[in-house]
Amino acid sequence: MQSVNQKPELVTNMIKEAEKYTLVGIDIDATGRRLINEIVQLSAYNPKSQYSQYIMPYMNLNAAARQRHQLRVVTIGYYRMLQCTRTNKIVKSKSEIASLNDFLDWLHVLVKTDPNSSGVILIYHEERKFVPYMIIEAIKRYNLTERFLTIVKAFANGYEFAKLKCSGNLKIYSIRRLSKTLLNKNEIIYHSNYRNSPKQSRNGKKLYFEGCASVRAKLAFEIYQYLAVSNCPGGERNLQKHNVSDDDINGILEFNVNALQAMLKYIVDIAKPITDDFNELDKEKKSLDRQNSFRPVFLRYFEAALYHRVRAVKFRIILSESGYDYENLKAIWTEKRREGLTEVIQTIPLLKNAEKDELINLLDAHYDPTKPPMQPPARKHKSHHRKFKDKRNLKISDARLNHSKENKRNTKENEELLTSPQV
Repeated sequence: MQSVNQKPELVTNMIKEAEKYTLVGIDIDATGRRLINEIVQLSAYNPKSQYSQYIMPYMNLNAAARQRHQLRVVTIGYYRMLQCTRTNKIVKSKSEIASLNDFLDWLHVLVKTDPNSSGVILIYHEERKFVPYMIIEAIKRYNLTERFLTIVKAFANGYEFAKLKCSGNLKIYSIRRLSKTLLNKNEIIYHSNYRNSPKQSRNGKKLYFEGCASVRAKLAFEIYQYLAVSNCPGGERNLQKHNVSDDDINGILEFNVNALQAMLKYIVDIAKPITDDFNELDKEKKSLDRQNSFRPVFLRYFEAALYHRVRAVKFRIILSESGYDYENLKAIWTEKRREGLTEVIQTIPLLKNAEKDELINLLDAHYDPTKPPMQPPARKHKSHHRKFKDKRNLKISDARLNHSKENKRNTKENEELLTSPQV
């Protein structure tokens, strides 16, 4: 078995256009959007078969995850269980190690049924890469890396492929938008209106919840399939000819040879070797370590309002991506004091001039023991609100002035009438 800290052995494994691969759509539900979170549901889709399994996490889902996936962790007696917040029913789940073993067994059987297949390419659809990192973290946690690398050859991001093919027609490339625009999927319900939808079908079609990983995995595969096949000769006619219902998962297999070659051709352009994701994950962890080292600097920001907390996260990410950590900047300040920090911060192009000044003052006040800690600056209101308020006050003052002038005029006229001699 391969140890957790050991590097993957298949470093020279490259994706070749001449080889044949089994394409699988994949997505997950998690307790949050950070690497320390856990997988709650692991789902994969292929026209031949579909895999979906709920996983019992050790931590609870955060508020955003509960709303998006309509799941929560409940305790009944001495046992923790997953519960659907819409139906209040208990969801059957397994442990993470059992689910991963079942997933790898399912992939192994899928490759065996696909003749001449060199392995599996997992297709996900995300703007920010998260699914591959979470799966790799779970695989490494239970020493399943060697077995995983023998089956899975690459991850492919369908978001990048959609952005490349639809850049002239669309500006948003999310699953929600593409499923409606390309696939004409009007039976997808989103988490914002899932609770308020009493119906389970619409126009004779079953409704599907977009917050479920099994639905997103299938949509990721179908979106890539549509974009790839529609670019090959006769692809659009082939899609219309074999347009089947969602329940018939085998009907979509009736593609010609040119369509299958087109899918494999485009997947080579967007897929990267699996070892690249391992290396990127290691770099991401190092970047997170650098970010966490700046926590003492932004401690007062995290104790303030949401505006300052978001600002602190932004500063930490920019400093980390620039290659700096707490000790590096401390050494620079020890050597050159404030001038050294100014030289470093001024070279960062992602910061505005006001943000650079704020960051320099904050770091200098933190590293200098003779200076008091810097308090988060007050949030400045937007200028258009102030202009609108000034205009409104000006209108009110003008109305009051006109009203007072009219009152004086009426009073003067009344006095003249009273003092004038009566005829």
